[in-house]
Amino acid sequence: MLLDIVVHVTFAKEQFTKGELLMHHYRRCSSISVPFQKVGIDLIGPITPASSSGCRFVLTLVDYATMYPEAVALRGISTQEVAEALCKIFS
Repeated sequence: MLLDIVVHVTFAKEQFTKGELLMHHYRRCSSISVPFQKVGIDLIGPITPASSSGCRFVLTLVDYATMYPEAVALRGISTQEVAEALCKIFS
């Protein structure tokens, strides 16, 4: 798999330096019509300086059906903190 990644990145770099447009063939996704059936989650940080409350990370969530965004500021990214933030979002 590593070899496949190296070949892909090398090819993409060559195409980019030649000024050619990169065309990616993405797998078609089935339409999602039920809110929160599929979500995207990401952790951002560490952010410096920290906020006045000591938060250095942001947990983000986007619902793919409605594109509804949610963000929660976190002091740390331990399993416990992230799980509590997700429970807060979904409750």
